[in-house]
Amino acid sequence: MSRQYPVRYGTMNAIVANSYQQVFFLGGVNRALPSAGSNFGGWVVIGAGAASPGFGALKFLRAGAALLATPEAGTFEVDANARPYFTAADGIRRGIMLDDTAAPSVTVLPGAGSGATATVDANGNAGIVLLVTGAATGAGDLFTVTYAHADPSASYPVISAANAAAVALVRNGYLTATATGFTVSQPSTGGATLPAGSYAITFNALGA
Repeated sequence: MSRQYPVRYGTMNAIVANSYQQVFFLGGVNRALPSAGSNFGGWVVIGAGAASPGFGALKFLRAGAALLATPEAGTFEVDANARPYFTAADGIRRGIMLDDTAAPSVTVLPGAGSGATATVDANGNAGIVLLVTGAATGAGDLFTVTYAHADPSASYPVISAANAAAVALVRNGYLTATATGFTVSQPSTGGATLPAGSYAITFNALGA
């Protein structure tokens, strides 16, 4: 008894780039014959199962990469900094956020007082800093958190008190942020110095 396979319609072509260096993948196979002039889709698998160093499933060259002058719906793009974007059906280009899993570092600064120490427990640019002072804090910078990988242009951290002692620090202090990290400080006016103790501060820093 012979086996009858279902009829499939489709095409197989070599990948060819046009004069604009555009490459088009034609649709896959279909169960039914498509109407004349219609589009029909399929699956495109690139680099499936690749394990060799320097070879990935999909790779973009950063050099000379530029976003479209006018966003187009359905477009996935990267810029020269390898930041990814996708344009939805509404025609608005939106940045795709990639989580950093490398932990930042923390540095104690003079405002934290004599004998102060600081540790950080974080995953990427979110975590908790424990500042332990051996003497009363003074005005000025208390500590700096430095990201493992700098953000492309800026960061926008938010801090919160994680224990009772840190409430006054968060309420009276302020922070300054750059693409590489942020610094928590106390003003030189208003008597904002804090007694010796342990101050737990959580942070979450979005990048741009």
